[in-house]
Amino acid sequence: MTRKKVMEQFGGLEWLTVVGVPVSKTEFGEGVDAKVLKKIEDRVAAFIVQKLVPIRGIEVEYLRKTFGYSLGRMGAELGFSPTAILKWERAKEKRLEKVNEAAVRAWAADKLKIEISGRLSKLVAATDEHQAHVRLKSA
Repeated sequence: MTRKKVMEQFGGLEWLTVVGVPVSKTEFGEGVDAKVLKKIEDRVAAFIVQKLVPIRGIEVEYLRKTFGYSLGRMGAELGFSPTAILKWERAKEKRLEKVNEAAVRAWAADKLKIEISGRLSKLVAATDEHQAHVRLKSA
């Protein structure tokens, strides 16, 4: 039997709640199917990219882990050292500099195969403020 679950602060993102997540009973208790979880993770990543969510360290870490990248691999693709990526991630609440935010957003869009504008105003959030709270449906 499958039931629906609400997942608050999904992926460590305090501004996000995912609703309608299908949960099934397993021999180990309740669980979410890995394929369903991956779809939700990708949907959240697309939301971050397309809705111009200000990118802080917590969003960098979320995106990196969603795509299964190590610090070194992400850094190499962006032209940064692994230490630079780690520094961003450790400053969870600190927003990236605009040029770095644009680079991370473009990198994530590429991973998701999402077409985005190359204009800086379309790559960087206009404000430091996160949306009050976002509720996404799982499917």
